[in-house]
Amino acid sequence: MAGGAESFELAVRTWALLTPAKAGVDLGWAERHFWSMSLYAIIAPGEDANLTAAVVDHFPEHYKVAPGQFLISSKLTTQEVSVTIEAPGGKVGKVLIIRAENQTGWHAKDMWEWIASQAAKSAISDG
Repeated sequence: MAGGAESFELAVRTWALLTPAKAGVDLGWAERHFWSMSLYAIIAPGEDANLTAAVVDHFPEHYKVAPGQFLISSKLTTQEVSVTIEAPGGKVGKVLIIRAENQTGWHAKDMWEWIASQAAKSAISDG
């Protein structure tokens, strides 16, 4: 049964590429290049100068929700966003990064407009 394990792995990865949300697999490069941009919430317990600087430097089109809270749009994976802002090891303080697949709530109109503009950019880059 030579090649059986390799064939199985290829089949699983192909399935994961076709159904990433169901697979729960971080596909890294493939996810960045074949799927649209994702919206992320970066949440810290309060203002942190290092976190703010990292977000501003790496994600200039971010939306600041409140001190220590940002929305960004990126083709990076959640882990790559974390590494990009240097979250591992605590350089930017305590922080939680969440990929937001659906949004609802009551908030400032300009925040919803920012989210809509990022979705529109994603649709254009996918087309």
